[in-house]
Amino acid sequence: MASTPEGLVKTKIKKILNTRGAMHFSPYMAGMGSAGVSDIIALYKGRFIAIEAKADATKKPTELQKKFLFGVEVNGGLPLVIHKDNVNELRGILESIDDGE
Repeated sequence: MASTPEGLVKTKIKKILNTRGAMHFSPYMAGMGSAGVSDIIALYKGRFIAIEAKADATKKPTELQKKFLFGVEVNGGLPLVIHKDNVNELRGILESIDDGE
């Protein structure tokens, strides 16, 4: 997986989550799940986080992915679109959760 540009971003995201001790998984769809589910689902200090990984800022979520991320947000979760240019922002977001924000 890590050989693609998006795969490299997913690897970085997982490393950041692992360093913080966040629980996370990547849903395996194989035609049996719901379309649009984010690439990485995480739970960190009681916060539900859905992360859609993209190779870079030019890649945008599909309509189904946007719908899923919206559903996460309206239900109190944290929807994120992370790519190679903003992957380090994930650290700041997790630090904000640490600080109770």
